[in-house]
Amino acid sequence: MARAFVIDSQDNVATVLEAVPADEVVTLLGDGQTATCTAIECIRAEHKLAILPITKGAAVVKYGMPIGQATKDIEAGEWVHLHNCVSNYDERSGTLNHESGAPSDIEYV
Repeated sequence: MARAFVIDSQDNVATVLEAVPADEVVTLLGDGQTATCTAIECIRAEHKLAILPITKGAAVVKYGMPIGQATKDIEAGEWVHLHNCVSNYDERSGTLNHESGAPSDIEYV
């Protein structure tokens, strides 16, 4: 069973500790509690897993603090990354390719 770490009880995302295949039950560790969440898609190691539904425009909360905003509705068990979240700290995060991390707002000639 895969594992993910929840840092604060107010978090709506957890960080997976290893790559997680779709449909795998993930044990959520941290904050003195243990729970589970089923991944609905593959999630890369050290990436974020939604542990609660997050509506479009709502805060993505990690460390008990909003770290970004959902750019679309996110289901519990979904991978949270550049394709469905924009960072509160990096204005360019919404322009980055979610696979490579390369900026798409610059044309290289």
